[in-house]
Amino acid sequence: MKTKELRDFAPFPAACIDRGIGKTVAYDLLNGGFLDTFKIGRRRYVYLDSLLTIADKVEAYNELPRSRSGATA
Repeated sequence: MKTKELRDFAPFPAACIDRGIGKTVAYDLLNGGFLDTFKIGRRRYVYLDSLLTIADKVEAYNELPRSRSGATA
């Protein structure tokens, strides 16, 4: 029988706020796909390991090459 790895989680956005991430930024990170979350009923929870690696994820995202929008040839 395989055992599934257990991950710690906490209520969203309270866990973000406890770690210095404001509510608006927390929802921006959620909508951007930077946080691993799940819902039980109407409550949303965030996996704490995704909060620990958020700086690396955002930094890697900011280093991606961007195309210039609105530029005409």
